[in-house]
Amino acid sequence: MELLQLYYFMQVAKKENMSQVAKELHIAQPSLSQTIKRLENELDTPLFDRHGKHPQLNEYGQIVERYCQHIFTSLENIRSEIADLKGINNSTVSLKIQAASSLLPDLLKTFRQRHPDIHFMISQSTNDQTFPNECDLTLYASLQANNDDYLLLKERLVAVLPVHHPLASKEHIALKDLKDDLFISLDPKSNLYELLHYYCRQCHFEPNIHLYSDNPNTFRELLTLGMDVALIPEITWKQDIYPNLVIKPIEDINCFRYIYLHWQKDQYQDGATKALAQHIIDYFKQITKLSPQAS
Repeated sequence: MELLQLYYFMQVAKKENMSQVAKELHIAQPSLSQTIKRLENELDTPLFDRHGKHPQLNEYGQIVERYCQHIFTSLENIRSEIADLKGINNSTVSLKIQAASSLLPDLLKTFRQRHPDIHFMISQSTNDQTFPNECDLTLYASLQANNDDYLLLKERLVAVLPVHHPLASKEHIALKDLKDDLFISLDPKSNLYELLHYYCRQCHFEPNIHLYSDNPNTFRELLTLGMDVALIPEITWKQDIYPNLVIKPIEDINCFRYIYLHWQKDQYQDGATKALAQHIIDYFKQITKLSPQAS
Protein backbone atom coordinates (compact mmCIF):
# COMPACT_ATOMS: atom_id res chain seq x y z
CA MET A 1 0.00 0.00 0.00
CA GLU A 2 1.18 3.50 -0.84
CA LEU A 3 0.49 6.68 1.08
CA LEU A 4 -1.00 8.25 -2.05
CA GLN A 5 -3.48 5.38 -2.31
CA LEU A 6 -4.47 5.83 1.32
CA TYR A 7 -4.77 9.59 0.93
CA TYR A 8 -7.05 9.24 -2.09
CA PHE A 9 -9.06 6.62 -0.19
CA MET A 10 -9.54 8.98 2.77
CA GLN A 11 -10.69 11.81 0.53
CA VAL A 12 -13.29 9.62 -1.18
CA ALA A 13 -14.42 8.26 2.19
CA LYS A 14 -14.88 11.81 3.47
CA LYS A 15 -16.56 13.35 0.43
CA GLU A 16 -18.49 10.28 -0.85
CA ASN A 17 -18.23 11.78 -4.31
CA MET A 18 -15.66 10.59 -6.88
CA SER A 19 -16.17 13.51 -9.25
CA GLN A 20 -15.76 16.12 -6.53
CA VAL A 21 -12.61 14.48 -5.10
CA ALA A 22 -11.05 14.14 -8.56
CA LYS A 23 -11.74 17.81 -9.28
CA GLU A 24 -10.30 18.95 -5.93
CA LEU A 25 -7.19 16.80 -6.38
CA HIS A 26 -6.77 17.94 -10.02
CA ILE A 27 -6.69 14.41 -11.38
CA ALA A 28 -8.87 12.55 -13.85
CA GLN A 29 -11.73 10.61 -12.32
CA PRO A 30 -10.73 7.33 -14.06
CA SER A 31 -7.25 7.68 -12.52
CA LEU A 32 -8.78 8.18 -9.07
CA SER A 33 -11.07 5.17 -9.53
CA GLN A 34 -8.15 3.00 -10.63
CA THR A 35 -6.10 4.03 -7.59
CA ILE A 36 -8.94 3.05 -5.24
CA LYS A 37 -9.41 -0.20 -7.16
CA ARG A 38 -5.71 -1.09 -6.78
CA LEU A 39 -6.01 -0.60 -3.02
CA GLU A 40 -9.05 -2.88 -2.93
CA ASN A 41 -7.19 -5.48 -5.00
CA GLU A 42 -4.24 -5.40 -2.61
CA LEU A 43 -6.59 -5.99 0.32
CA ASP A 44 -8.64 -8.49 -1.67
CA THR A 45 -11.93 -6.88 -0.65
CA PRO A 46 -14.18 -4.00 -1.71
CA LEU A 47 -14.02 -0.99 0.61
CA PHE A 48 -17.08 0.91 -0.63
CA ASP A 49 -20.70 0.23 -1.38
CA ARG A 50 -21.00 2.02 -4.69
CA HIS A 51 -24.10 4.01 -5.51
CA GLY A 52 -23.26 5.81 -8.72
CA LYS A 53 -21.01 8.76 -7.93
CA HIS A 54 -21.59 8.43 -4.20
CA PRO A 55 -19.52 5.54 -2.79
CA GLN A 56 -20.01 4.84 0.91
CA LEU A 57 -17.66 2.95 3.19
CA ASN A 58 -18.62 -0.61 3.97
CA GLU A 59 -17.51 -2.44 7.12
CA TYR A 60 -14.12 -3.28 5.56
CA GLY A 61 -13.61 0.30 4.48
CA GLN A 62 -14.36 1.51 7.98
CA ILE A 63 -11.48 -0.62 9.28
CA VAL A 64 -9.10 0.90 6.72
CA GLU A 65 -10.35 4.39 7.55
CA ARG A 66 -9.66 3.87 11.26
CA TYR A 67 -6.06 2.85 10.64
CA CYS A 68 -5.55 5.59 8.06
CA GLN A 69 -6.58 8.18 10.61
CA HIS A 70 -3.80 6.93 12.89
CA ILE A 71 -1.30 6.95 10.01
CA PHE A 72 -1.99 10.51 8.92
CA THR A 73 -2.20 11.75 12.49
CA SER A 74 1.23 10.24 13.10
CA LEU A 75 2.64 11.94 10.00
CA GLU A 76 1.26 15.27 11.14
CA ASN A 77 2.68 14.63 14.61
CA ILE A 78 6.13 14.10 13.07
CA ARG A 79 5.99 17.47 11.34
CA SER A 80 4.59 19.23 14.40
CA GLU A 81 7.09 17.81 16.88
CA ILE A 82 10.10 18.54 14.67
CA ALA A 83 8.83 22.08 14.07
CA ASP A 84 8.28 22.47 17.81
CA LEU A 85 11.83 21.32 18.53
CA LYS A 86 13.17 23.79 15.97
CA GLY A 87 11.05 26.54 17.50
CA ILE A 88 9.23 27.25 14.25
CA ASN A 89 5.79 25.90 15.10
CA ASN A 90 2.85 28.14 14.34
CA SER A 91 1.81 29.56 17.73
CA THR A 92 -1.92 29.29 17.07
CA VAL A 93 -4.28 27.19 19.19
CA SER A 94 -7.79 26.18 18.08
CA LEU A 95 -10.30 26.03 20.91
CA LYS A 96 -13.91 24.87 20.65
CA ILE A 97 -16.28 26.10 23.34
CA GLN A 98 -19.36 23.99 24.06
CA ALA A 99 -19.83 25.10 27.68
CA ALA A 100 -18.85 27.85 30.14
CA SER A 101 -18.70 30.46 27.38
CA SER A 102 -19.24 33.31 29.86
CA LEU A 103 -15.81 32.56 31.33
CA LEU A 104 -14.05 32.74 27.99
CA PRO A 105 -13.18 36.48 27.92
CA ASP A 106 -11.52 36.43 31.34
CA LEU A 107 -9.86 33.07 30.69
CA LEU A 108 -8.27 34.29 27.46
CA LYS A 109 -7.39 37.68 28.96
CA THR A 110 -5.43 36.10 31.80
CA PHE A 111 -3.76 33.69 29.36
CA ARG A 112 -2.77 36.51 27.00
CA GLN A 113 -1.09 38.33 29.88
CA ARG A 114 1.26 35.36 30.27
CA HIS A 115 1.58 34.36 26.61
CA PRO A 116 1.15 37.46 24.41
CA ASP A 117 2.62 35.74 21.33
CA ILE A 118 0.11 32.88 21.17
CA HIS A 119 -2.91 33.35 18.90
CA PHE A 120 -6.35 31.74 19.02
CA MET A 121 -8.95 30.29 16.70
CA ILE A 122 -12.19 30.14 18.71
CA SER A 123 -15.38 28.36 17.67
CA GLN A 124 -18.51 28.11 19.79
CA SER A 125 -21.44 25.70 19.74
CA THR A 126 -24.04 24.58 22.27
CA ASN A 127 -25.47 21.78 20.15
CA ASP A 128 -22.47 19.86 18.86
CA GLN A 129 -21.09 17.21 21.18
CA THR A 130 -18.48 15.97 18.69
CA PHE A 131 -14.74 16.57 18.91
CA PRO A 132 -13.40 17.57 15.49
CA ASN A 133 -9.79 16.60 14.75
CA GLU A 134 -9.00 20.11 13.53
CA CYS A 135 -9.57 21.54 17.03
CA ASP A 136 -6.67 21.29 19.47
CA LEU A 137 -8.84 21.64 22.58
CA THR A 138 -12.56 21.36 23.33
CA LEU A 139 -14.32 22.60 26.46
CA TYR A 140 -17.62 20.76 26.97
CA ALA A 141 -20.20 19.78 29.57
CA SER A 142 -21.63 16.35 30.28
CA LEU A 143 -24.48 14.90 32.29
CA GLN A 144 -22.33 12.01 33.48
CA ALA A 145 -18.74 11.50 34.58
CA ASN A 146 -16.31 10.62 31.81
CA ASN A 147 -12.93 9.08 32.54
CA ASP A 148 -11.60 9.73 29.02
CA ASP A 149 -11.13 13.50 29.45
CA TYR A 150 -9.83 15.91 32.07
CA LEU A 151 -12.48 16.87 34.64
CA LEU A 152 -12.38 20.61 35.25
CA LEU A 153 -15.45 21.12 37.40
CA LYS A 154 -18.41 19.32 38.94
CA GLU A 155 -21.01 22.06 39.03
CA ARG A 156 -24.39 22.28 40.72
CA LEU A 157 -27.48 23.46 38.83
CA VAL A 158 -29.79 25.99 40.47
CA ALA A 159 -33.25 27.35 39.69
CA VAL A 160 -33.74 30.89 38.41
CA LEU A 161 -37.10 32.49 39.22
CA PRO A 162 -38.67 35.90 38.58
CA VAL A 163 -38.71 38.07 41.71
CA HIS A 164 -42.54 37.94 41.76
CA HIS A 165 -42.64 34.12 41.63
CA PRO A 166 -44.60 32.50 44.52
CA LEU A 167 -41.49 30.55 45.54
CA ALA A 168 -39.12 33.51 45.36
CA SER A 169 -39.12 34.07 49.11
CA LYS A 170 -38.16 30.49 49.99
CA GLU A 171 -34.57 29.67 50.94
CA HIS A 172 -34.65 26.41 48.98
CA ILE A 173 -37.13 25.01 46.48
CA ALA A 174 -38.09 21.58 45.19
CA LEU A 175 -37.71 21.03 41.46
CA LYS A 176 -41.04 19.20 41.42
CA ASP A 177 -42.72 22.43 42.57
CA LEU A 178 -41.89 23.95 39.15
CA LYS A 179 -43.80 21.33 37.17
CA ASP A 180 -46.56 23.81 36.26
CA ASP A 181 -44.19 26.65 35.34
CA LEU A 182 -43.02 27.74 31.90
CA PHE A 183 -39.29 27.17 31.27
CA ILE A 184 -36.66 28.82 29.10
CA SER A 185 -34.08 26.48 27.58
CA LEU A 186 -31.20 26.37 25.18
CA ASP A 187 -31.45 24.50 21.90
CA PRO A 188 -32.85 20.92 22.14
CA LYS A 189 -29.46 19.52 21.12
CA SER A 190 -27.64 21.38 23.89
CA ASN A 191 -26.28 19.96 27.12
CA LEU A 192 -28.40 22.34 29.21
CA TYR A 193 -31.57 21.11 27.49
CA GLU A 194 -30.53 17.52 28.18
CA LEU A 195 -29.88 18.33 31.83
CA LEU A 196 -33.23 20.07 32.24
CA HIS A 197 -35.16 17.12 30.85
CA TYR A 198 -33.13 14.55 32.74
CA TYR A 199 -33.62 16.10 36.18
CA CYS A 200 -37.26 16.97 35.61
CA ARG A 201 -37.92 13.37 34.65
CA GLN A 202 -36.23 12.30 37.87
CA CYS A 203 -39.01 14.30 39.54
CA HIS A 204 -41.68 12.65 37.36
CA PHE A 205 -42.62 15.51 35.05
CA GLU A 206 -41.72 16.93 31.65
CA PRO A 207 -40.69 20.61 31.59
CA ASN A 208 -43.04 22.92 29.72
CA ILE A 209 -40.52 24.85 27.65
CA HIS A 210 -41.91 28.16 26.48
CA LEU A 211 -38.83 29.67 24.81
CA TYR A 212 -35.74 28.18 23.16
CA SER A 213 -32.50 29.84 22.15
CA ASP A 214 -29.40 28.47 20.44
CA ASN A 215 -27.30 31.31 21.86
CA PRO A 216 -26.32 31.46 25.56
CA ASN A 217 -26.21 35.28 25.53
CA THR A 218 -29.74 35.47 24.11
CA PHE A 219 -30.81 32.89 26.69
CA ARG A 220 -29.53 35.17 29.47
CA GLU A 221 -31.30 38.17 27.97
CA LEU A 222 -34.56 36.22 27.83
CA LEU A 223 -34.13 35.33 31.49
CA THR A 224 -33.89 38.99 32.46
CA LEU A 225 -37.42 39.54 31.12
CA GLY A 226 -38.57 37.86 34.32
CA MET A 227 -41.34 35.82 32.71
CA ASP A 228 -40.22 32.20 32.99
CA VAL A 229 -38.05 29.88 35.08
CA ALA A 230 -34.88 28.01 34.17
CA LEU A 231 -32.14 25.72 35.43
CA ILE A 232 -28.67 27.22 35.09
CA PRO A 233 -25.14 26.21 36.14
CA GLU A 234 -24.31 27.87 39.44
CA ILE A 235 -20.67 28.82 38.86
CA THR A 236 -19.95 29.20 35.15
CA TRP A 237 -23.04 31.33 34.56
CA LYS A 238 -22.44 34.61 36.34
CA GLN A 239 -25.11 35.41 38.87
CA ASP A 240 -24.64 39.18 38.94
CA ILE A 241 -26.31 39.58 35.54
CA TYR A 242 -29.80 38.77 36.85
CA PRO A 243 -30.97 41.85 38.79
CA ASN A 244 -34.68 41.04 38.36
CA LEU A 245 -34.37 37.37 39.26
CA VAL A 246 -33.69 35.20 42.28
CA ILE A 247 -31.51 32.11 42.33
CA LYS A 248 -32.57 29.20 44.50
CA PRO A 249 -30.81 25.95 45.44
CA ILE A 250 -32.77 22.77 44.68
CA GLU A 251 -33.35 20.58 47.71
CA ASP A 252 -35.31 17.54 46.51
CA ILE A 253 -32.73 16.25 44.00
CA ASN A 254 -29.00 16.67 43.43
CA CYS A 255 -28.56 18.41 40.08
CA PHE A 256 -25.02 18.52 38.71
CA ARG A 257 -23.14 18.73 35.47
CA TYR A 258 -19.50 17.96 34.66
CA ILE A 259 -17.21 20.23 32.65
CA TYR A 260 -14.34 18.59 30.79
CA LEU A 261 -11.34 19.55 28.69
CA HIS A 262 -10.86 17.29 25.68
CA TRP A 263 -7.89 16.88 23.36
CA GLN A 264 -7.04 14.23 20.78
CA LYS A 265 -4.99 11.70 22.71
CA ASP A 266 -3.05 10.49 19.65
CA GLN A 267 -2.31 14.01 18.39
CA TYR A 268 0.93 15.78 19.27
CA GLN A 269 0.42 18.86 21.42
CA ASP A 270 2.82 21.67 20.65
CA GLY A 271 4.01 24.14 23.26
CA ALA A 272 1.20 26.63 22.61
CA THR A 273 -1.51 23.98 23.01
CA LYS A 274 0.07 22.60 26.18
CA ALA A 275 0.31 26.10 27.63
CA LEU A 276 -3.37 26.86 26.99
CA ALA A 277 -4.50 23.46 28.29
CA GLN A 278 -2.57 23.98 31.52
CA HIS A 279 -3.93 27.51 31.88
CA ILE A 280 -7.52 26.26 31.50
CA ILE A 281 -6.87 23.58 34.13
CA ASP A 282 -5.35 26.12 36.54
CA TYR A 283 -8.15 28.61 35.86
CA PHE A 284 -10.84 26.11 36.81
CA LYS A 285 -8.90 25.01 39.88
CA GLN A 286 -9.01 28.62 41.05
CA ILE A 287 -12.75 28.78 40.40
CA THR A 288 -13.23 25.62 42.44
CA LYS A 289 -11.28 27.12 45.36
CA LEU A 290 -13.48 30.20 45.27
CA SER A 291 -16.65 28.07 45.01
CA PRO A 292 -16.34 25.14 47.45
CA GLN A 293 -20.01 24.27 46.90
CA ALA A 294 -19.00 22.87 43.51
CA SER A 295 -17.46 19.78 45.04
